[in-house]
Formats: sequence, structure tokens, C-alpha cells
Amino acid sequence: MLKSLVLLFLAFSAMFCQASVVLNGTRVIVEGAKKEKTLQFTNTGDQPALIQIQAINLNNHSVPPFVALPQIFRIAPEAGQTVKLNVTENNLPQDRESLFYMDYTEIPSLKKGLEDKNKLYLIIKNRVKVIVRPNGLNFSMDNLKNALSYHIQGHDIVFRNASPFYANIRSFALVKGNNRVPWHEAVTLAPFSEQRITLKGQSSLQGYTLNAVLINDFGADERINVNEK
Repeated sequence: MLKSLVLLFLAFSAMFCQASVVLNGTRVIVEGAKKEKTLQFTNTGDQPALIQIQAINLNNHSVPPFVALPQIFRIAPEAGQTVKLNVTENNLPQDRESLFYMDYTEIPSLKKGLEDKNKLYLIIKNRVKVIVRPNGLNFSMDNLKNALSYHIQGHDIVFRNASPFYANIRSFALVKGNNRVPWHEAVTLAPFSEQRITLKGQSSLQGYTLNAVLINDFGADERINVNEK
């Protein structure tokens, strides 16, 4: 019973803790020719916050090819902070985009007068995609849309991305008449790649068309019809 009460208290306290520092944009696109990007952070809360930035490479254990300066900084309430993200690697592929991640962790400050109070504060970590786009790749959403296709193999959907760009699909659905088979998990298709997704519990997927929600460079949704090939 005591354990349940403690868990309930923690859950109730956590409801009052939310991120106050936001990044302008849901993803970072770095043009290869410039090799740098200026990021804007804003503290929308009423207390100072400490922010720590970390570059992440999920593909291997090598050092990520970019740095953010400053890596640690304090933001006053209702104030902003610019951060320079610089690409440090010269040997990234030039025929396609490269994908990395950036974590920024928000450490809230204690309100004055509450230092000795029993209060739960959460350290909040956010992760955003960092896409390095080589010079010479003429990106357009139309080119990306036309390069996406799919085909059905039994209960599997096989997506194909024939473009040099990352395709970020928020969700998709198979539609046939009044029947709709939704998929609510995000799908990231690497350049020149295929990805297989199994839809269980469906007797047949033949005759369906595929509608998807594609995320553009600005983080906005674009609804598209994916071609079957």
C-alpha cells in the first residue's frame, strides 16, 4: 500500500513538470556547402534552465561528425539562446544525405525558497534528427514523393525509397473502399533503401491503395498517395 502511495505521489508530481525550453524546428537540415546551422532555443518558462547538448551517431560507435557550440548553457526565463552547429567531417557521402541525432537535456532550476522542500523535478531529454544534405542534391518534396513506392508481399508492405534523401513518414494507411488498415508508428526510409513492415491479422492486402503522411523539412505534414510498383 505504501509503495502504491509513493508511486501515485510521483505520478501526480510529474504532471506539474514539463519542458519549458523549446528548439525552433523539429529537425535540423545542414546544407553541405555551408557546413553549419544556427539553432535557436527559447525558454518559455518562468525559471532559468540549464541546457546540455550532445551529438549522437546511432549507426556506429565513431565520433559524430558535428559539434554544437556552446554545448552547455543557461537560459534565463523568457529569453533565447543561439547555438552554432558545425559539421566537422569532410568524408561524408556526397551522393546521399547522412542522418545523425542531437540530444538536448533540460535541467530545471529550483525555485527560490523551495530548496528544502520535498519536490520532484524531472530532467527532460529531447532528441531531434540532424540531416546533412550534400551540396549538389536539389531537394524538393515533389522529387521525394515521386521516388517513394511500395509493393505487397503476403502480409508485408515493402517500402522503397529511390531518392538520395531521407523519407520521414509519420503514419500511413491502406485503403480499399470503406476498409482502412492504419499504421501509426513513424517510418524512416534511408536513401536508396527498402523497408519491410508486417501487418498482422489481415487476410489479404491485395487491392488496397496506400496513403501516407510525409514530414517535410519544416516538420509539417504532407499527405501523399504512394505509388504501387
